[in-house]
Amino acid sequence: MKKTLVMSVLAMGLSVTALAAGSLAAVPGAGVTVTQKAVQNVAPGGAPAGQRTLDSVVNWDKGADADIVVMGFGKTNDGNMLMARRAAVVDGYRNLAETIGGVQVDADTLVKEAMTKSDVIRTNVSAVVKGARIVEEGQLAGDKYYVKMSLPLYGERTSVAAAILPETMRNVAYEAPEKVTKKSTVLDKETFKEVKGLKYSGIVVDCRGLGLDCTFAPQILDSNGRGIYGMENIDKDFAVSKGMVEYSKDMDFAMSGRSRAGSNPLMIKANGVKGGTNSVNHVNAVVTPEDADKILLAMQNNKKVLDDCAVVFVR
Repeated sequence: MKKTLVMSVLAMGLSVTALAAGSLAAVPGAGVTVTQKAVQNVAPGGAPAGQRTLDSVVNWDKGADADIVVMGFGKTNDGNMLMARRAAVVDGYRNLAETIGGVQVDADTLVKEAMTKSDVIRTNVSAVVKGARIVEEGQLAGDKYYVKMSLPLYGERTSVAAAILPETMRNVAYEAPEKVTKKSTVLDKETFKEVKGLKYSGIVVDCRGLGLDCTFAPQILDSNGRGIYGMENIDKDFAVSKGMVEYSKDMDFAMSGRSRAGSNPLMIKANGVKGGTNSVNHVNAVVTPEDADKILLAMQNNKKVLDDCAVVFVR
């Protein structure tokens, strides 16, 4: 059923780009239309329940399990619930395509912009959308039908990251982070000795209250513009499969030993967030030069910090 639906959508010429444009059209089939109206106080079978809406959710705060979840709704005028389901699935694919288009690839680029520039990315994203899973579905009161669809942000193959990062980052060459020495550091002697003597398990950057946005390719910069951590410093395959940072809204969790930062993380308070050269998107964390040297020392002293992208942004 799902495969047949996808082929039908493609035959209609509804590419991912067209779906992301946001216009809803009638779905082929007698008396069947897609609806964007919220369905209130109904559940499968028509029993009372909470409000169901078309709100899409990008769940960045689930670590390597981060995903996009959307709702799709369909309605039939003749009691044919199979056709209503078909309309709901088409609506779900459309909402998923639109949501993916608004995801930030890096500080300067949205997925929809990357798709415009690259046929490869556009084809990859189209394939990923078709691979979305229906995780919940059912009949609603008034001859309506709903589906909830999910698509992973990270993963080696069928994920949003797999669709866009290999192509967008293929010209980003590996570069080892700057080495910090007694002569080069801005830290005083005692602080340098203290940080160098500790083997931190990861880095936690506290960005709470700064309006941090999420992206596939965030950076840590110091207030002088020096790059401390970015896509060029890590294994890009890891960034695709797990993400180059873990996002969280819970500082206790980030420091608890249950996050990827481990049981002995270095905690740094960011003093700002910023975009890239040509953007104002607040996706990059800014720290003081002193804290930047602490982060670099932590990465020098424990190779696994970089190998495992053991960095958490708390927002």
